[in-house]
Amino acid sequence: MCIRDSTVRVRGLQGMEGWHGTVVGREQDGWLVLVRCCVGSTTAYVGCDRLTAATDADLAGEVEAARVMRQLDGAAGELWRAAEEQRAVLAAAMAQAEGKRACTRRKEAQKADRRYQAEVERAQRELEWSYTRRAAGGGDGRVGPLVLDDRLADAGVEAPQMVGGLVLPPASEMQWVRELQEDLQPVRAGMVLRDIPHDSDDLHELWSACVADVLMHILSDWDDALWWLVLDLMPRWCLSYTKAAGAHKTCVAGQVRQQMVLFRKGEWRRLHRRHETREQARGGDGGGRSEGSEERAARWYVERGRFREAMSTLSAGDGGVAEVTQEQLEQLEELHPRRYPDCPLPSYTPPQASRFRNRRQVEAAVQKVLPKLDKGIGADCAGWCYEHVKVLMDRGTAVTQQVVTSFMQAQLLVPVSEQVADLYSCARLIAFDKGGGSGKLRPVAVGKVWRRVAGKVACSSMRGVFSQLFGRARQFGVAIPGGVDILVHMCQLALAGDPDAVLFLTDFANAYNSIARGHIMQEVLDRLPDLAPLVWSCYDHDAVVWVWSAAMGKWEKIMSAEGVMQGCPLGPVLFALGVLQMSVDLHADFPDAMGGAYLDDMPTVLPAGMVGAYLEALERRA
Repeated sequence: MCIRDSTVRVRGLQGMEGWHGTVVGREQDGWLVLVRCCVGSTTAYVGCDRLTAATDADLAGEVEAARVMRQLDGAAGELWRAAEEQRAVLAAAMAQAEGKRACTRRKEAQKADRRYQAEVERAQRELEWSYTRRAAGGGDGRVGPLVLDDRLADAGVEAPQMVGGLVLPPASEMQWVRELQEDLQPVRAGMVLRDIPHDSDDLHELWSACVADVLMHILSDWDDALWWLVLDLMPRWCLSYTKAAGAHKTCVAGQVRQQMVLFRKGEWRRLHRRHETREQARGGDGGGRSEGSEERAARWYVERGRFREAMSTLSAGDGGVAEVTQEQLEQLEELHPRRYPDCPLPSYTPPQASRFRNRRQVEAAVQKVLPKLDKGIGADCAGWCYEHVKVLMDRGTAVTQQVVTSFMQAQLLVPVSEQVADLYSCARLIAFDKGGGSGKLRPVAVGKVWRRVAGKVACSSMRGVFSQLFGRARQFGVAIPGGVDILVHMCQLALAGDPDAVLFLTDFANAYNSIARGHIMQEVLDRLPDLAPLVWSCYDHDAVVWVWSAAMGKWEKIMSAEGVMQGCPLGPVLFALGVLQMSVDLHADFPDAMGGAYLDDMPTVLPAGMVGAYLEALERRA
């Protein structure tokens, strides 16, 4: 049956047999169906056979059904196209998700591989440590506390848990290390990596393990200078590096990691030769500043967001670090007087009940001090920086932190021996120009990092004691918050109350280096005995102070025999302690005087007729 718009094939017409066409209508007088046939560009309407079996109603129903079917086909087509678009979007999303899952699986596989490698290395270290201990006749030794030196155990130092993994070199190598001390000089500027890469957790762990191993040996034999020397050599052996232009930071991390592994294997001579080769190839200016160093320092501060320090570095100009010539070297030697024969050093007397026997108090002070250590502070003559110590507490294991705390406690309870004193107390000297065109220098000593950290821990623990002791003597330079403001307001009020009063300003020349060291140490025994062990470690002998001479291109030695080092954390406390009795006596002799002291600056408001007597008393007691 033919339906409008349906496709039919023409039959019975000459010349058009087999053509296909479309039904377009019918004639009025019968059921002759008109068919439109298109072949190429030719269109013809022909009539097909007469339909006698259908009625008008049948044809109308079929036409309506065809119309509905066309609408349904159109709607179905739109739905199909929408479904195809959604299917394409879903396929893209699934491909993206699969890519992310593949990346995640790849990263997890890499992390698992690193963890596996770390476990393998840790197992190897434990095996090496076991072999080393058995060869020494000590068994495994990893279970239980460390066997402390007798002096440390008697003083009350708490033993940490054992750590290990360091393979000891042969006896001949150990003797070679001892001989290095005679010709050892400070590390040149820029030779040691200051910031251990933060994206290398295994590097931090490896560094912490290396340092903990050396500290453990020091705690087991406190008087042996060998392991103190190894501690000094660690930065140049493990953190020395060569960075080519354009090299990625992972190249430096790879060098450092390899050197730490060699250190743990006991290949120290190889590490020392490598550092010497790099030092000779790099040259450098020792401890001084080369051309453009201010710009490099300012760039370093800017990269870390410390813009104030960057501006201060660029605008330093007059009053900055001086290039030490022969004339200035002689001036620095004059600023470090020889030992006063009329003021000998007292004998050491251990404190009866030191506060530092309390392990928890020392641990709390260490946890408080170490996170506050400033970054960018100059390295000591061995290359140690505060950043190297902070890694031990930030990224080290609990056992490493116990070892560091025990080492701090040992420094605060037991002075070092004479064999260790030269290594412990030496410092690097920086000569600052006082400015004004006078040519005068201000020597600032950068002592060993471990000594400075121990001094900060001691000062943090005894802050309350310092506040009470120096507050009564009107010494506002130690442990008195806002001490300068208090002293200035006191003088202003005194001058406002007596218009005829005179402001007498006292400033000691070369105060830190010229005060009698024997007097300070006796005051420590009498007033602050808990500080005695650390003070004796630092000042019971003549200390070597290294200064870079630009004129001769080498390091020069200056002996520090008197006073305290300006730059030592204990320096302000010890100087204030040295002038404490003088301040108390002056306040007692001149009760009408109003004033105080801020370290070596002593402003005092006096009645006009009392200036001469005050000056005589000051000269007599100084």
